[in-house]
Amino acid sequence: MDQTLKQRLVGAAVLAALVVIFVPMLVGDPDEHVIEKPVIAEPAKIEPFASELLSQEVVIPERIKPAEVNLTEPKAPTAEAKPVVERPKVGIEAWVVQVGKFSNRENAQKLVASLRKAEMQTPDPEEETISGKTSYRVIVGPFLKKTRAEGLVEEIRKISGTKAFVTSFQ
Repeated sequence: MDQTLKQRLVGAAVLAALVVIFVPMLVGDPDEHVIEKPVIAEPAKIEPFASELLSQEVVIPERIKPAEVNLTEPKAPTAEAKPVVERPKVGIEAWVVQVGKFSNRENAQKLVASLRKAEMQTPDPEEETISGKTSYRVIVGPFLKKTRAEGLVEEIRKISGTKAFVTSFQ
């Protein structure tokens, strides 16, 4: 489309918008835009508050004297061992065999395909970005028992040709 034609169409659209906005204001009823002042009602009369509780006498308890502390005799520091608090385990603990980490997605997918061909429970490669570098993690599992995951490591190493190892499932 020609540039001058575009400019003319934009100008015509702007003029039409201005006419639609301002002409009704100029031609309309002048009393239509007048805002009436709201009528404020008189406040309600407030009656005095009457309560039986206010007429009763309040008993103030006596202050308790603080215990006396002897500051002249220094106390020997007690060497109490703090108990080690273990965090309670939440949920189910699971294990996976990490087969490898690849910078190339295609290589990771080829390894997943070969593991699936050997009937291993292998999900799609997990994408991880660390310090701006993307890598693809290939795992087998998860397994509820660590011994089951450890039992498959050698078989997975033979299939994949990598240094597979057992790690916790996240």
